[in-house]
Amino acid sequence: MNVRLGPRERTCSLVFARCGCITGRSANCPGLEITAQCAHPKTAGLRVVPVATGVPGGQLRSTAFAAGDLSLASGSGLYHSTNSGVSFARVGNVVSADAVGFGRAASDTTYPTLFISGNANNVIGIFRSTNASKSWTRIHDDRHQWGSIGTVVGDPRVFGRVYLGTNGRGTIYGDPASGNGLL
Repeated sequence: MNVRLGPRERTCSLVFARCGCITGRSANCPGLEITAQCAHPKTAGLRVVPVATGVPGGQLRSTAFAAGDLSLASGSGLYHSTNSGVSFARVGNVVSADAVGFGRAASDTTYPTLFISGNANNVIGIFRSTNASKSWTRIHDDRHQWGSIGTVVGDPRVFGRVYLGTNGRGTIYGDPASGNGLL
């Protein structure tokens, strides 16, 4: 992942997100400090350069499908960056997100499918978006609840397949049921 910061930094990579608190837990964290490790032309050494500050604490994920594309799942919503973390925009219809992940794009689009565990449109659940987070579809029903979901990962080869990492209840994967979009 490369970041362009200014005339002094030529090549930047390895974006880091660090919680600005002692515990490292997002609930106790005032915000993330996102930095990039940059090669400095005069010293030929590396230095850490702040990229974005004041971003809420949470789970930061990058996609391999688009350079500089980052998503941040946070208790205060879902945030998206298309410029390697220089700035973030809040996704308007996500109230909170515990986890975010990417998967294979739908056949009619090039942007990867997004998955979240959180609250979208004032409903708590597991959601999928096939239009770059403009809208969300709940992909499970009220009979299937798995407690706390800490990790959500879409399959990069199979559209719609999602893997859920539960805290103490194992790993669950699901494929869309025929016709209804549910797991």
